[in-house]
Amino acid sequence: MGKGRTYPSLAVADLKRHERQFIQFLALQGIEAPQWETLKKEDPEKVANIIADFSQGIWEHRLAELKYLIVVAKESFTCFRFEDSYAMAVGLKGNVDFETLIDADAEAAKRWLEQNANKLAIFKSKKDVSADRNAMLFEYLKEGARIADNRWFDLLTGLVKK
Repeated sequence: MGKGRTYPSLAVADLKRHERQFIQFLALQGIEAPQWETLKKEDPEKVANIIADFSQGIWEHRLAELKYLIVVAKESFTCFRFEDSYAMAVGLKGNVDFETLIDADAEAAKRWLEQNANKLAIFKSKKDVSADRNAMLFEYLKEGARIADNRWFDLLTGLVKK
C-alpha cells in the first residue's frame, strides 16, 4: 500500500463492479476517457495511484456500512455486531464442526443449536470500538472474518437470553 493509504487496491473484478463510480471518480479528477486510455499506456504508475486512491474510498464506504461479521475457529464461532462506538459479540465454544453448522439452512441450524445448547459454552460481550472503526473491521477481515447478515447474531443472542 502506498503512502497515506490504509487499504489495498481493488482487484480488476472489483473495479469492474464499480465501473460507474470509477468513471465518476475519474471525471471528478478531470480525467476523461481519451486521457485515461493514454495514461494506461504511458504512465502505469500514475494509473496505479489513481486506482489506489479510488480503492480507499470504496473500502471506506464498504466498511462504514458493514455491521455483522462472523469468525469461525476450530472450537469457536463468534458473531459480531458493530455499531458506531461499540461492538457486541456473541458466540459458542465447543468441540464441534462449526463450518458444517454455518452451511446449514436457518431452520436446521436453529434446531441443532437448541438441541445442543447444553453441550456448548455460550458467551456474550461488548467492547468499545477503537477510534478507527473501519481499520478495526479491516483487520478482522484480513484475519479471516466473514461478512454476514444479522441471522447468526440474532439466533445466538436468542440462545443467550433463554
